Amino acid sequence: VYYVFTLFQIHKLLMYIFHLVFPFFIALFIHFLLDPIINYFESDRLSRKIVVVFLYACFSLFGFLLIYSFAPYIADECIRFYNDYCNGQISVHPVLKSVFDFFNDNGITDYLMGILNGFTQSLFYWISNLALGVGISFYLSYDDIHVIEDIVTYIPFYYQSLYRKYLKKLKLVTYSFMKSLF
Repeated sequence: VYYVFTLFQIHKLLMYIFHLVFPFFIALFIHFLLDPIINYFESDRLSRKIVVVFLYACFSLFGFLLIYSFAPYIADECIRFYNDYCNGQISVHPVLKSVFDFFNDNGITDYLMGILNGFTQSLFYWISNLALGVGISFYLSYDDIHVIEDIVTYIPFYYQSLYRKYLKKLKLVTYSFMKSLF
């Protein structure tokens, strides 16, 4: 019993560490995705910092406008549909009406609303992770990955060249991926 309990505690610890580190993985993905675009626009006239600030400002503005324009409409429609259905104002096919009545009588509707509530909570979790990842990737792009190279110096010397090689390969693969898209 003690070993099973310890296994569950180790699992909880690993999940906690995963939830802490996950935004950094998102940040690295976004950084390596946008780095070829930043390198393309970086030139003698435009410094990297100006390109990074402009690119992230444009993406942030686009995301904000997208959420601002669609989120209230979707939320209002979902609430209106649920209220209309509960008040009996929506006429549905008799087969579906019997299914909906069965759901209401057996408490399945409450269960589905609980799932929807869990979905919205997980949606907020993913949005907050994405926002944190974008912020971290902004710093990584602004600093031109010097932070990661500084972290690599803390790795034992034998593995440093291996990690640097993988970082360069990852950068090349993302660059070729972005190049193939356009």
